[in-house]
Amino acid sequence: MVDRRAAQALGHPTRVRILRFLKSAEVASPNRMAIEFRMPLGNVGYHVRRLQALGFVELTRQVPRRGALEHFYRLAPGLGAEERLAKARRELFAPKADARAASRALLDARAIAALRPSVDDLFSRMRALEAETVRRTGVDRAGSAFTVDVLFLVEGSDTASA
Repeated sequence: MVDRRAAQALGHPTRVRILRFLKSAEVASPNRMAIEFRMPLGNVGYHVRRLQALGFVELTRQVPRRGALEHFYRLAPGLGAEERLAKARRELFAPKADARAASRALLDARAIAALRPSVDDLFSRMRALEAETVRRTGVDRAGSAFTVDVLFLVEGSDTASA
């Protein structure tokens, strides 16, 4: 079973980029990453805070800069973050007997754009089925429903916005 926190960490390409960057840079601020990724600071800061809440990064220090504090983060030591991420990747993308359960493909930006409506339809259908499940089983009946996580992850600097 995939570690839920690892799946959430891998659930957005910006978070994957942040983790990879911190692995090589060791310590960095969201400001530095925003410049490196050519992304708005607010977007990077949001994903760094999510990774911190999930236990994958930790705040190392704060430095005063022009009337504000610049925060510096590193991969969280001693929590097995890298091992949890590696395990989640293996479980999510390993070849399975049921190829519909997990699949990996090399696609260009055009192919990703063509696939996106199908992914959006899948997510909409899941939300509709969730609403039916809640109506049918009630939200307080433990054991009558299962959590299902679906991950659509696009890796690579050219496809991060797809």
